[in-house]
Amino acid sequence: FTRFMFTQIIQKLSAFVAKNNFSISEIAALHAVNQAKSLSVLELSQKLNLSVSATSRLVSGLVKKGLFSRKIHQQ
Repeated sequence: FTRFMFTQIIQKLSAFVAKNNFSISEIAALHAVNQAKSLSVLELSQKLNLSVSATSRLVSGLVKKGLFSRKIHQQ
């Protein structure tokens, strides 16, 4: 039963990714930020196991899609 459920989840995720032109990294970023409510690019890069520059490009793409907004971190 668990294998069946996992297969169903993966198939639905795959269809969503293909239909909506998302990468797996974008889906992971959306999930991570949704869970934390707010993350710096550095924090997100650590969660996704990506370089900071790759994460910054990923975030820029999600900003262009209207799914993320950037805020300047005040120290």
